[in-house]
Amino acid sequence: MGKKKRGQYVVPGQASQAALLVLVIGVAILLYILMLPPKNRAELLGENITGGTDGPGGIIRDNITILLKKQPGTLNYLAKDEIEFSIPSFNLFTRTDAVVLVNFDSVYIRKSLFNYEYRNISFSIKEMEKMENFVLSFNTPTRSGVLKVLLNGNIILNKKITNENPDPIILPRDYLKKQNVLEFEVSGPGMNFWEANEYTLENLKITADITDFSGQENRQSFLVSEQEKSLLEERAGMSFTAECNLHEVGPLHIYLNNMEIFSGIPDCGYTTKIPPISRDKILAGENTLRFSTEKGRYLLYSINLQIELEEPVYPTYYFTLNSEMFESLKEDTGDLNVTVVFSNQDEYKKGVILLNGFKKEIDTKKIQYSRKLNDFARLDNNAVEIKPVSKKLEIVELKVIYAN
Repeated sequence: MGKKKRGQYVVPGQASQAALLVLVIGVAILLYILMLPPKNRAELLGENITGGTDGPGGIIRDNITILLKKQPGTLNYLAKDEIEFSIPSFNLFTRTDAVVLVNFDSVYIRKSLFNYEYRNISFSIKEMEKMENFVLSFNTPTRSGVLKVLLNGNIILNKKITNENPDPIILPRDYLKKQNVLEFEVSGPGMNFWEANEYTLENLKITADITDFSGQENRQSFLVSEQEKSLLEERAGMSFTAECNLHEVGPLHIYLNNMEIFSGIPDCGYTTKIPPISRDKILAGENTLRFSTEKGRYLLYSINLQIELEEPVYPTYYFTLNSEMFESLKEDTGDLNVTVVFSNQDEYKKGVILLNGFKKEIDTKKIQYSRKLNDFARLDNNAVEIKPVSKKLEIVELKVIYAN
C-alpha cells in the first residue's frame, strides 16, 4: 500500500503515468507548431516575419524595432493635370420694338373772349424701366394761335404751329411717371376779341421703344472638387467665339461667381481669350458663369474653361538606419519591412511605395500589405512615401520595422 498523507493514499505508478501524459501532449504541440506555415507560426509565437504578405513567406526574426509609425489617412488620386469645362452654345439678345401708349383720333381745343375749351389726356406707363424714346406726334389740319402742351405740369411746347405735320415732340423722361397727364391749351385772340383761336389735333399718338431683356442673360455652372481647388494653379484660362454684328451689339459682360472677368465688344467671328482668371475667383463646389448684354444679339459657342492643376504632394516620412542596422541588411542578417494597413478589405488597393525613390507596387484586396525592402535602404536618413495610382487610398497605419 502507498504512504498515507493527510487522509490520502498515493497509488504506486500514478505519478509516472501523469508525467508521461504531459510529455506526449508537449510533443504533439511542438510538432503542430513546427508544421504551421511561417506566417501563422510567427503570429502564434509573437515573432516577426519579414517577408511580404502578398508573396512567399519570409525569415522569422526575433528582435523587432519600429522605426516609423504614422497614420497617413486618405490619399486622393488625381488622374490628370488639367480640367477642362466645355460650355454649350447659346444666344444672348435684346429685342426693341415700338409701342403705342396713347392713340386718339382727334382732339379739339378753342379759346375766344367768351369761350374756352381745353383738353387733358391721362395715360399710364407700365414697365417704364424697359422703355425709352417717348414721343408725342399729331397732325394739325386746323390751327391758329399759340399751342401750349404740358406734361405733368411741365411745359413741353409753347409756340405757334405753322404746318399741318409738325415735328414730333420728345417727352423728357424726367417728366414722366407711372401715371401721367397731358394738357392741351391754345392762346386767346388778344386785340382781335371777336375772333377765336383753335386747334384740331388728329392722329394724336404717344409712342416709345420697349426692349425685351428676357434673353439678355444666360447662366452656366460647373463643379470643382475640394481636391481640385487645393491643387489649382495660380490662374485659369477661358476662351469663346462670338457671332455678332459689330455695329448692332453692346458690350458683352461675363461674370464668374458675380465677379466680372470680361467686359467689352469681342471680335465677331473670331476666338476671344479672356485675361487670366485668378484662382481666388474659383470656388470649391458649384461655380456660376453669367453672360449678359444690353443691346443686340450674340451667338456664343466654343466656350472653354481650362484649369491647370498642380501635381499632388503626398506626405513623405523619414526614418534613420544606424550603421549596425544597415550592415545587417547588406549581410541579410536583418530585414527592413514596410507595412501598410488599410481601412477596408472590400476593394482593390492600387498604389506605389517609394523608399528613397525606388518603387514597389501595391496591388491587393487585403486589409494589410507588407514588403521587405532591404535593397532600397541606405545608411542614416531614409524617406518613404505612398502614392495612389487608380483611386484614393485610405490608410489607417504605415509602419517601418527593422528586425534581426
